[in-house]
Amino acid sequence: MEKLNEFVFDYGMKIFAAALVLIIGSYIVRLVMRMVEKALSKSTIDISLHTFIKTVARLFMQIIVLLTAAGVLDIPSTTFITILGSAGLAIGLALKDSLGNFAGGILLLSFRPFRVGDYIESDGVGGTVKDIHILYTHLNTPDNRRVMIPNGILANAKITNYSTEDRRRLELIFGVAYGSDIEKVKSAINEVIASNPMVIMDPEPIVRMQAHRESAVEITVKVWCLREDYWNLHYDMHEQVKASFDRNGISIPYPTRSIRVVKDTEETAPLQKTFPIR
Repeated sequence: MEKLNEFVFDYGMKIFAAALVLIIGSYIVRLVMRMVEKALSKSTIDISLHTFIKTVARLFMQIIVLLTAAGVLDIPSTTFITILGSAGLAIGLALKDSLGNFAGGILLLSFRPFRVGDYIESDGVGGTVKDIHILYTHLNTPDNRRVMIPNGILANAKITNYSTEDRRRLELIFGVAYGSDIEKVKSAINEVIASNPMVIMDPEPIVRMQAHRESAVEITVKVWCLREDYWNLHYDMHEQVKASFDRNGISIPYPTRSIRVVKDTEETAPLQKTFPIR
């Protein structure tokens, strides 16, 4: 009984000490993480890397706390590391997709095809990058939905980044009736372009006939603007070109079809009528 009591007392004290190490270690981890967050907020490190650095730092410190607690319990570090390795292997086999996302996160944070705050499109989804986590990237869509895309997909998919360059080219197509004076049409569009302060005149805007369609002649318009002015200029051009066409008597046609109606008699000539399709 004395030996049993000594055994229980000794291991009870070790368990108590290990629990104390875990509690104090957790407190120290939180304290250090606050210091890391403050240091990152004042550093010049790209904000896209902040989440990754904090995740790795927290994981590293938690492993140190666990190893220290295991040492207090007289568990050999090699044994503990072996247990962790075996558990890691089993978890890795069960979570192979997550490991792919982890590897994708490392690639994204290393090569940085986009950063927090950029507007991107990938995997059929477009939005502003809110966070880049180690497994998922969070996007906010224009209608304020949060979309989480696995990093494994992003690392292997085509990514369109609309925020990399300062300038963007706006391309529009306007249809006019076949009877319209094309030079007059181009002049009306050029007046709208010249009067809009958001248009960058170098490179020079392009206003040219693009194609002959069934019911209209298509005029293509290509103008440059600052990235942040793209959508405002897009809407302005549509509204102002329509108003300019109305002032200049330029019609925007709608599709028509010619239908021949023939009566089955020799005395009646074929009739031909045109019915607009709206």
